[in-house]
Amino acid sequence: MLLGAFRSSTKVITNLALTSIIVYSMITEKYLFQFGLPDGETQLLPACFALGALFAKNKEIIEISGANAIWAVLLSYFFWKTAFHQYIFYAAFFYCVTYISTNRLIKAIKLPGDYSYGIYIYGWLVQQSLVSVWPQMGLHTNQFIALLLANLLAVVSWNLVEKNGISLGSTIFKKFNSKH
Repeated sequence: MLLGAFRSSTKVITNLALTSIIVYSMITEKYLFQFGLPDGETQLLPACFALGALFAKNKEIIEISGANAIWAVLLSYFFWKTAFHQYIFYAAFFYCVTYISTNRLIKAIKLPGDYSYGIYIYGWLVQQSLVSVWPQMGLHTNQFIALLLANLLAVVSWNLVEKNGISLGSTIFKKFNSKH
């Protein structure tokens, strides 16, 4: 992302740009283009991305704790039947996911491979394929099925392609360095 090119001296500009994306996504009826699903929540995809980038950009000042995660869930609950619920829910959801992913217990779980890249490269493709095959599918159903399929493809990709590619690259690198 272009905003990643900014250094800490221009962190304010980055934060303003990301916040602008979030606000624009929240106040417009339709974003600049459709994401393929007829669900109004798809307009928030840029906001969700920007919120994650905002968390990452400000990680040294955002306190991630179990108590704050509980407060985030409670805040979302208290705003359940209001116009703000959807926005508060997404912020609370991302905060809770961040808390869970930084938890020591989760970090102690060792998966047999690194599936993150496969999930990244297959996620959007699977979502768009599902929309193409099943256009009447709702957003949440699409996300759930796409998550399952992207994870499955990521595991297959890791075991058949990525792990072997990394091993081959490491072997070539070692041979090249031993000759020079």
